[in-house]
Amino acid sequence: MANNAPTFIKDIATCAICLDYYKDPRLLPCSHTYCYNCINQLTKSNQFTCPLNDGTIINAEGISKLPMNRTAKDMAEFLSSITQDYTNLKCGNCATNKCTYWCEKCDSYLCVTCSDNIHSQKILQNHAVVPSNQKPSSNICSDHPDEKLKLWCVTCEILVCRDCLLFKHKDHVYTSLQDIAQETKLKIKLSLQPIRENLEKTASKIHSIIEEQHQHYEATTLEIDETFQQLYTSLESRKIKLMEQLNEYRGKEKSLLERYQADINEQLKAIQAREALVQQIFNNNDSIQIMKMRKTLVDYDQTIDQQY
Repeated sequence: MANNAPTFIKDIATCAICLDYYKDPRLLPCSHTYCYNCINQLTKSNQFTCPLNDGTIINAEGISKLPMNRTAKDMAEFLSSITQDYTNLKCGNCATNKCTYWCEKCDSYLCVTCSDNIHSQKILQNHAVVPSNQKPSSNICSDHPDEKLKLWCVTCEILVCRDCLLFKHKDHVYTSLQDIAQETKLKIKLSLQPIRENLEKTASKIHSIIEEQHQHYEATTLEIDETFQQLYTSLESRKIKLMEQLNEYRGKEKSLLERYQADINEQLKAIQAREALVQQIFNNNDSIQIMKMRKTLVDYDQTIDQQY
C-alpha cells in the first residue's frame, strides 16, 4: 500500500482499486484512472464498469486501447523513487513493535515505548528524534566509509567527500553541499512556479471557452426556437435537422474541451502535489535527498513544456 506521503499527493498517484501507486495507469473516458491489471481483474462478462458508478462501461476488447495517464504514471514513479514503506519495519531495540521514530545518535529505528524509555535518561535527552519517514538520507561516502558527503563535484555532478577530491575527483571543480543545495532549492522553485502559473491560466481559459460555448448554445437555441415558432408548420422538419446539427456540434466541442480541461487540471494537481512534496523535502532540510532528486526535479519542467 502507498505510504509515507501526504494524502493530497498520494490521491493523485494511488489507484482506487488496489490502493497502491499506479502501475501502467489507464485513463477512462470518464477521466477516472486505474491500473491496467486492476481493470482486467475487475472485467466481468467481457465488460469493465467504472467502480465509481458513473455509468462508464468498457468492452473487454477496448481495454488494451485505453490511453496511458502519463501524469499519474510520472507522479507514481516519482513518489516511489523518493519514499520508503515503514509499515512493517520493527523497532531496533525491542524488535517487536512497529517503528515510529528514528534517532540519529542511537542510529536506530525505535517504537514509542522504547524511545521514551531510552531518552528519559538525562544524558540522552539531547538526542534528536524524528518520525521514521523523516530519517535523513545517508551522508556516508560509499568509497570512503570514514568520511561524510559534504561536497558537490560540479564536474561530475555527484556528491563527494574530502578524500574523493584527493583521488577520483582530483582537480575537479567542486562546491559545498549547503551552497549547491540552496541553489538547487531555488532553481526547483523557480522552475515549478511558472509551469503551475501557466497551467492555471490555461485551465482558466478553457473554463471561459466552455462558458462562452454554453452561452452561445443557449442563444442559438433561443434564436432557432423563435424563428421556427413563426414557420412551424412549413419548417418543422428543417428545425429538427438544424437542432440535431447544433447538438452534435455542441456535444463534440464540449466533450473535447472538457477532456482537455480535465487533462490540464490533472497536470495542475500534479504540479501542486509536486510543489507540496518538494516543500516537504525542503522542510526536512535533507540536502542529500535534495541532490539525489536534483535531476528529476529540475528537468520536470522540460517534460511539461514538451506536452503543452
